[in-house]
Amino acid sequence: MSERMRKRHTESHKAAKKRNPVIKVTCHHKDGKKSEINILNHPQAAAQLNKILSNMDIEHNTVSSEEFFENFFLGESKPAVVLRGMRKREGFTQKELAEKLGTTQSVVAAMETGLRAIGKNMAHRLAEILNADYRLFL
Repeated sequence: MSERMRKRHTESHKAAKKRNPVIKVTCHHKDGKKSEINILNHPQAAAQLNKILSNMDIEHNTVSSEEFFENFFLGESKPAVVLRGMRKREGFTQKELAEKLGTTQSVVAAMETGLRAIGKNMAHRLAEILNADYRLFL
């Protein structure tokens, strides 16, 4: 990529960040730990988040992670969403992850959409590659 193109690409990302700031969601865990999730404030995501939060019985502006998940990722299995998020976090494409697993891109896609269950053996392999606890994928 030429220097001029790289500069235009970087500037367009900066402009997009200004238009779509990040929504910070703080999660308070039962064990007292706290973690933050950043959600890109895309108009559709913000509208969906507002709709979900307005329909929930929220006490002191808090909601359980299970309740949030069930409402935000309608119809998607938790292992599928976790796999997709972890893969993106590590910067892998479906094809790259498939190569590391010794399988095909279509198998990874099927697991990410919930069309294919993630077995214990696969969960262990995913955990090792994606630096996570295998139980997240079950």
